Amino acid sequence: MGGTHRKPQRPAAALCREVARSVDAPPSLLPVFGELFRGMPNLGSQPRRVASMLERAGIGPRSRVLDLACGKGTLAITLARRFGCRVTGVDACTPFIDEASRAAGRAGVAGHVTFIESDLRVFVSRLKRRRDRFDAALMMGLWPLPVARRALRPLVKPRGLYVIDDVFRDERLTTQQPEFADIPARAESLSILEQDGDRVIDVDVLAPARLRALNKSLYRSLAANARLLRLKHPHLAPALLQFMGNQRFANRLLGRELRPAVWVVRRA
Repeated sequence: MGGTHRKPQRPAAALCREVARSVDAPPSLLPVFGELFRGMPNLGSQPRRVASMLERAGIGPRSRVLDLACGKGTLAITLARRFGCRVTGVDACTPFIDEASRAAGRAGVAGHVTFIESDLRVFVSRLKRRRDRFDAALMMGLWPLPVARRALRPLVKPRGLYVIDDVFRDERLTTQQPEFADIPARAESLSILEQDGDRVIDVDVLAPARLRALNKSLYRSLAANARLLRLKHPHLAPALLQFMGNQRFANRLLGRELRPAVWVVRRA
């Protein structure tokens, strides 16, 4: 079974709020995350597509890979099985890390994958001080692109890779909408990533039709889990309704005003 290592964290309340915010959930739902996201190992990511991008970029058996905000570990396990590389997955959500460790054991890659429960900011800060460097570092759909780049870039070797999954705004649909002003457009995202001589070597933007199908499937699973939780925990009904409303709102934006993209960047 993959190792789980707990590290000192920020005050529990602050960390809980951040973990919940990462999936647009009220903090009161954090104790039932295991049930809320049951049957959803990918949590919306596309592990095989990301693995193919990393294969084209040269990741192989001797590579060391860091997966920050690894969730249930599906991407980390996919990389370990496909390449035989060593992967460290880090997440602050206890139910996700516990499930990831069990999944690594079932997949037969426990010797290649280590899962760590930690506050990501604390973990990144410690790695920077230790000057520990990976062949590739990934963050799928957590921090905004500029913030994710600042965290990941120092953690990879020169000529190493960092991979970020985040949205860019469609300029045609958001020009007159100030609420999207802080989200970079595609060209702005490219400019941010290619600072300091770095180069974007691959980018994957899901077609709107495929994105809608993926979101519909995820929403259906979440809705079914939320219904069961409302019956089991009636006091959580308002929070669950708020969470599902957040999901509907996000799904209306994705593929229209906001376009999810996976960027693979080679450090100079």
